[in-house]
Amino acid sequence: MSLHLIFSSAGWRACRIRAQDEDQIVMLGDGVYSSTDNLPARVLMLDEDLKIRGLSGSYTNTIDYPELVRLCVEHHPVVSWNE
Repeated sequence: MSLHLIFSSAGWRACRIRAQDEDQIVMLGDGVYSSTDNLPARVLMLDEDLKIRGLSGSYTNTIDYPELVRLCVEHHPVVSWNE
């Protein structure tokens, strides 16, 4: 099972085409701007990046940095998207 790290809206568009249903996806950096899309439950967002960009609030699928590290250790491969 892969972990996809999304750093931009363009990266999110590219990832959606290639990610498998069982893969985990994390939005971080400017990728959190894609959080306005209708996101599947397997998509998580880095809470700190939401806060920095003024997007925090009612999102329930957020994670912190320790959780991001745990996901990176548990998944192989880890793929970054920033097209």
